[in-house]
Amino acid sequence: MGAKLDKISIKNNIKILCMVFLSLGLPAKDIKLDKPTLGLNSSGFIFEEKVKTYNIIANPSSINITSVEIKKPLLKSKTRYRLPTKRDRYVIKVLNKKGNVVSLVGIGDPFTIHADHIGYEDSEVFSTSLENQEIELILPVSIEAETLVFLYQNEFGLSAISSSKIPN
Repeated sequence: MGAKLDKISIKNNIKILCMVFLSLGLPAKDIKLDKPTLGLNSSGFIFEEKVKTYNIIANPSSINITSVEIKKPLLKSKTRYRLPTKRDRYVIKVLNKKGNVVSLVGIGDPFTIHADHIGYEDSEVFSTSLENQEIELILPVSIEAETLVFLYQNEFGLSAISSSKIPN
C-alpha cells in the first residue's frame, strides 16, 4: 500500500512541476511597463545610479533636515531602512507637494541602545537613550518630496511627532 502511495505522490509532484515550468513563460510575453520599477538583489534595492540622499538629525521629539544631495548610494544606506514593520518604533513619512504620501520608511528605534546580559535580556536596566542621531534617508531621484513627517508607532498606530520642509 505504501509503495502505491509513493508512486502516486511522485507522479503528482512531476505534474505540478511541469505545469509550473510551462506557466512561467506564458504571461511574461505581453507585459508592458509604463513606470520604472525597482528590483531586488542580495544587497537590497537597486535604485538608479544616483539617488537623493537626505541627511537628517533626529531626536525623539523632532526632526531636522541638514542637507539634500544627489549622489551614488552606499551599500549600507541601501539596506538599512525599509518599509515599516510592527517592530519599528519610528517611521518617516515622505509627502509630495500635493500632500500625498510618496513613501514610508521604517527606521527602527535609533534612540535606544540595548546591551544584552545573560539572564537580563528583557530588563530595561541594560538600555540607555540617545539624543540627536544622524539618519541618512535615500529615495529615487524621480520622487518629488517636499515634507518629511516624523512618526511614532505604538500598539495603537502611528502618531505624528514633527514635520520638516525639505530645503530647496
